[in-house]
Amino acid sequence: MDAALQQGRARLAKKGPPPEPPSLIKPASPASASKAPLLAKPLPPLAWSPSSRSWCPCPCSCPSPGPTPPTASTTTTPTTAAASDGGPPQNIGTALPSSATAASSPPTTTAETSTSTTNVGSQLVGTFSVMTLNVWISMDEVELRMKALGELIASLSVDIVLLQEMTPYLWNALLAQPAIQQHYACTSLVGQTSSYRTCILSKTTTAFPKSMECVDLPGTGRKAVIGQWDSPIGIIGMASVHLQSEANAIQARDLQFTHVASLLSHCSASIIAGDFNINYNKKEQYAQKCGYEDVWAQLHPDERGYTFDGTTNTNVLSSCQGSAIVSRFDRVVVRGRISPVKIDIVAKMPVDGLAMKWISDHYGLLASFVQKV
Repeated sequence: MDAALQQGRARLAKKGPPPEPPSLIKPASPASASKAPLLAKPLPPLAWSPSSRSWCPCPCSCPSPGPTPPTASTTTTPTTAAASDGGPPQNIGTALPSSATAASSPPTTTAETSTSTTNVGSQLVGTFSVMTLNVWISMDEVELRMKALGELIASLSVDIVLLQEMTPYLWNALLAQPAIQQHYACTSLVGQTSSYRTCILSKTTTAFPKSMECVDLPGTGRKAVIGQWDSPIGIIGMASVHLQSEANAIQARDLQFTHVASLLSHCSASIIAGDFNINYNKKEQYAQKCGYEDVWAQLHPDERGYTFDGTTNTNVLSSCQGSAIVSRFDRVVVRGRISPVKIDIVAKMPVDGLAMKWISDHYGLLASFVQKV
């Protein structure tokens, strides 16, 4: 067995909470006390148009598929969408590396694929699934990792996908996957300049999102992305978050979570999921303070549920300078008129063909919910 993995497993036998990653053991930034105005930026949901071979605002404004298949010269790289705030493109349109372009799927004819604008669900009904994953900012094996992620999302048939630590290259590589193009609407990364971007995918046959927006988190350059869906019980809101990383930034994480929760307070039900950067600090009870329940703790009270585990995932050794850290950083919390019925850890199995073996240094969570109609 690898010496680092042996060392990590030996740590688990010791009493006390798991150690914090070295990158997190630093003072909280003075920015955590910032009183800068907090802004929200609308993000029109985008869906793939086979006829134009691009992601466009949907469902109303996408061109309908034409009768003629794309020519051989048509590229599958997502079309450029300039940032509306005047900055460079933050997502769709950031050029893929040449290897990513080559790895993209070949041009697909209209007969081979269904456009995301057809069979669009108008409401989120019954039981639905939500997946969250910190995809890891690493630029290693971008195309292969995002191909594996696209295949995982498709195989699980996830309704709503909340992602964190996304970069333009990673996002474009994921959006080049045929299963994502055929079945999902997405947000762009416009308005996000932090390295820790967040985003949402929504299966169009389940329910097209009513709205999406990018919102500031207090005391940091990071943003949360919030989506809203119509449902029989009213509006269901969901947020993809990546809270402050420093181990002692408890107050900053409290402010950030509380702000996002306040933006969802009008919803009949809401879910906040992502990388909370909480270990087992009993002081960090802000989700409960805002009326949210931790789904893993509710359904698996006797299981630790590590989503960041250096004893089983060697990518953690790369991101944490050789330390086999273990933690439950990633969480799904819920409030309102929906009940969790199941939650599992996903993206935990090694992927064939990946030198780094796992999609990310984090594992993901997949939860199912039922509405209280």
